[in-house]
Amino acid sequence: MNNWNNNDYILLKGYASHEILNLENYKHLRSSHLVDVHEGLMVMSLSEQHTIHEFMEAHTTKILNMIETKFNFKNLYLRYNTNLMQYKHNHGIPLHNDWFEDNENNQSHAIVARGVLSLNPTYIFGTDMYSLKYTESYIGELGGHPGDLFIFKCSPDSYHAAGKTTPHDDRYTLNLFFSQEPIP
Repeated sequence: MNNWNNNDYILLKGYASHEILNLENYKHLRSSHLVDVHEGLMVMSLSEQHTIHEFMEAHTTKILNMIETKFNFKNLYLRYNTNLMQYKHNHGIPLHNDWFEDNENNQSHAIVARGVLSLNPTYIFGTDMYSLKYTESYIGELGGHPGDLFIFKCSPDSYHAAGKTTPHDDRYTLNLFFSQEPIP
């Protein structure tokens, strides 16, 4: 996988598993209410006291420093939300690259890196990687195991997708968005 996206990614296996993956937190995720559906993901609302928020508060500086060092960014901002992908609703995110007009125009609020923190207590599936914008260019899968933190630099080469057409349990993730200025 080293050649995917010019090796501009970080995969920390089990990064959060010891702190946030337990039965109580999983039950809390399953009982959270949905607030929006966007690009195949159901966006969920968690109470501010949830362990995931505490985890992010404790680890944000470390994660930002890691990304700034690996991808040569300075002073990043982080926004995140909790998401659910359900098989029964045929949810999935089609093949795309997260490189948008904001990136092309070097706008400071453009999302320059993305991340996915896997929240399920068991493996469901990770993120599928592609070398081109065609499904025939499938390379493999990264992340998806309990507590895996997968972060990648947004680029014209960062082709990826998520979602399976075969039955699976609900997939819960914390999706991370990094920008040089606060995201409007």
